[in-house]
Amino acid sequence: MTRLAVPLVVAVFTISSCSSPEPGAQQKAGGGPPRFPVTAVSVTERTIPIFQEFIGSTFSQDTVQINSRVNGYIEQWLFKPGDIVAAGQLLYKIDPRTYRAPVDGAKAELARATAQLSFAREGVDVLRGESELAQAEASLIKAEQDVARVRPLVKETALPEQDLDAAQANERVARNNYRAREANVAQLRLTQKTQIQQAEAALQAAKALLETAELNLQFTEIRSPVAGRAGETKIQVGGLVSSNSQEPLTLVSPLDPIYVEFKVGERDYLEYIKKQIAAQQATGRQVPVEPLQLLLADGTVYPYPGVYRYADRAVDVQTGTLKLIGAFPNPQRMLLPGQFSRVRLRTGVKPGVFAVPQRAIQELQGLRQVMVADQDGRVKARTVTATDRVGNMWVIEKGLANGDHVIVDGLQKAMPGAQVTVKLTAESPVESAK
Repeated sequence: MTRLAVPLVVAVFTISSCSSPEPGAQQKAGGGPPRFPVTAVSVTERTIPIFQEFIGSTFSQDTVQINSRVNGYIEQWLFKPGDIVAAGQLLYKIDPRTYRAPVDGAKAELARATAQLSFAREGVDVLRGESELAQAEASLIKAEQDVARVRPLVKETALPEQDLDAAQANERVARNNYRAREANVAQLRLTQKTQIQQAEAALQAAKALLETAELNLQFTEIRSPVAGRAGETKIQVGGLVSSNSQEPLTLVSPLDPIYVEFKVGERDYLEYIKKQIAAQQATGRQVPVEPLQLLLADGTVYPYPGVYRYADRAVDVQTGTLKLIGAFPNPQRMLLPGQFSRVRLRTGVKPGVFAVPQRAIQELQGLRQVMVADQDGRVKARTVTATDRVGNMWVIEKGLANGDHVIVDGLQKAMPGAQVTVKLTAESPVESAK
């Protein structure tokens, strides 16, 4: 390079350097970089109820199988699958002609047994025997009187001894006849008693026979023992049904209330029981289980709260869970057996905490953090302790203070150190503790 070219290059470089603006000169000329708009909530301390959710499914606890108690052909089918039937409602009718004849025969047998009992109680033979006994007694008394009259006369020799012998012989005959008649009456009375007992037994057997026949006739009308929703029918009109069939004619499931089965972990169960015991010791009375909430498959909350009914006898050793059963009112029959659901149970309250929407929480290497905008609109990252979830809200125990503006929308551009334009929105409502 020539000596003339070197000063020229230096001059050009100097002019170029002087013509470039300083860093930040353009920011000053244009008023600084643009601020991105974000939406934030101003958080305040609250007392928040804590819930736990468990996977569950609905079922009908008292579903009954509708079976026939007699054999026969279906004559009528009086419901449609899916109908809500009442307790005692007629569902099927079996041809009753086969069962009417036994009823008529049993009625005739009952009438015959009733007549036999009446005849046995009349005791005609006993009355005849008592009459003969009375006659024998009268003859014996006359014979005794004859002996008593003849004996003094014979003693005074007013009558021969043959008359006394004849009178005494007549007395012996009359006495023996009386004894025979007396024994006959006793036998007749015993026979009457036996006949009465046999007639009463025959009458009871006839009544039982009639009752059985009437029950069989009554069983030709198959009714629902409970109120509920009927399923599909397995037998159509004209089909043969049997009392020994293993397959039911249909099923009827009560729907109000509807039951929900859900399982809780052993650790959750122990923590809840400990809280219940502590609360009971503090208050001195039994603490009732909190009402249950049901979250349906579409994410909506079922409008009727449920109640805890009972728990299984033991923890499942394979899954380490305990099965619990809750019941929910179901007046509109909205819930059906077999529906997937989530059961939510309030397990306690936490005072002095904050609640922020789930979308405001960012996770990085096992830590949770939120972006907070200060009064100048500068974004700062805060590491927080998020312990529980209540719906779509996270419960924050540490890392926030009253009045912090937590960014909930626009997080993709709200990097730490950036300046933003904050638009405040109201805090999302959280159910307050009672």
